[in-house]
Amino acid sequence: MGINALYATGPVNQSVTNDTWTTAALAAAEKADVILYFGGIDNSIEREGFDRQIITWPEAQVELIEKLSSLGKPVVLTQLGTQVDNSAWLKSQNISAILWTGYPSQDGGTAALDIITGKVAPAGRLPITQYPADYVNEVPIVDQSLRPSNKSPGRTYKWFNGAVQPYGYGLHYTKFQAKFTSKANPRIQISQLQRSCHQQHADLCDGVSVNIRVSNMGHKATSDYVALAFLAGQYGPKPYPIKELAAYTRLKNIRPGSSASATLSMTLGNLARRDIDGNLVLYPGEYSVLLDVPTQATYKFTLEGHPWVLDNFPQPPATPQEATNGCTYCVPQTDLSGPLTGQ
Repeated sequence: MGINALYATGPVNQSVTNDTWTTAALAAAEKADVILYFGGIDNSIEREGFDRQIITWPEAQVELIEKLSSLGKPVVLTQLGTQVDNSAWLKSQNISAILWTGYPSQDGGTAALDIITGKVAPAGRLPITQYPADYVNEVPIVDQSLRPSNKSPGRTYKWFNGAVQPYGYGLHYTKFQAKFTSKANPRIQISQLQRSCHQQHADLCDGVSVNIRVSNMGHKATSDYVALAFLAGQYGPKPYPIKELAAYTRLKNIRPGSSASATLSMTLGNLARRDIDGNLVLYPGEYSVLLDVPTQATYKFTLEGHPWVLDNFPQPPATPQEATNGCTYCVPQTDLSGPLTGQ
């Protein structure tokens, strides 16, 4: 690539007290035009059987990043591992960009450099919710419920509304404008969806499809665009989720000044919600389809008619007799009175 790279190691975890990196890192940064910082967390901080108690950047890394960013040069943070609170860096005028790579494995370094140097245009979307640091103090670790309560602000993008960087967020090297092109506010009868459904499992049947048009409003970069469609609305049992991902697609190589069209198809299962017994139910009501993160466009449609149970969740037996006679999930009794043959 013709890049002259100056390399220095840095700290990883919170417990490091002997600073053996700052002098070398600053010396390399002083000679550089652009500072690329690769940090975050690794398996020394979080792994199977070893949970984190905090979700901030390691303190030693924070100190080093602050010193590097004070040099007045462009700083690109490449965030490794799972989520940490980026609030300080998002507010900082000295941080030019943040690239989240997760655990990038063998070719992750090459992929990250291809994006940073502009060899390829990024079109990724954040696959996790990035929570604020105080979130760990607001959610009891023994409370695994997703919905908000008087003890918890809720979990995941479906129920928590205070993310530092939300699930599905992503930037590009150009500006995209996305909109719906389908006829607005159609009214759809649930009975008609029933008649047209011929699948053994009704949740797999076609539900509602919407057409979109995506335009590259920039002047330089050709880029892919990942269209995300979320459902929101007050239908089914309370509490209502903020939104839920229902469909997505990827439009490739949209050139500057050009547009591309696509259809986002939602099955009946995508449209349905669970009732209090766990049954999957298609409910009447007004549905909103939210395009992109943050939302660029909204499309509404209405389902009319009676609720339709797409799938019944197995229920516990009502009586002891039902538990042993005629239930679907009973374990058959074995006759142990005769000799065991080993067959």
